[in-house]
Amino acid sequence: MAMRHALRVLSREKTFPAFRLATELIGSSPYGVTAGAGIETRVWRLAIAPAVRYTHWGRNSLNLTDFVPFQNQVEALAGFSF
Repeated sequence: MAMRHALRVLSREKTFPAFRLATELIGSSPYGVTAGAGIETRVWRLAIAPAVRYTHWGRNSLNLTDFVPFQNQVEALAGFSF
């Protein structure tokens, strides 16, 4: 008996504000904007949801010459569920 399963892909896009503790990096901005995109699909009973998330943090508050916190951040994520 052949096993059949339907491959269905759902897309996800989101944009929202981002916040972090001001004490994480000296001189870094505690606010930013995040945008993410990903897909979700099922293979048998396993749901797989890879995604990419981009965050642009606000302007840094200190004029540091030796260390400057990055304003752009990219994350690759993957979710698995049954």
